[in-house]
Amino acid sequence: MNSRSFTKGGWSVPLVLVTMCLLAGCQSIPTQTAETEAAMVADLCDHAWRPVIYSSRDAEQTQIEARAANAARAAYCN
Repeated sequence: MNSRSFTKGGWSVPLVLVTMCLLAGCQSIPTQTAETEAAMVADLCDHAWRPVIYSSRDAEQTQIEARAANAARAAYCN
């Protein structure tokens, strides 16, 4: 048997990487507060999720789907 140490055997880098990965898994995850959730909803409703605009010239199915999307937005955002 060879009695080399870990550092001489090339184990130092993998050992450090494994240790860092294990320690990274122990970090706490910030929880979402009511204020941050409200801010996210407001941002979504104001910027990303705009009402769907449709025309009377659109197909009936398109108008139905646009109304449904707008109703879902109104229920979530209000």
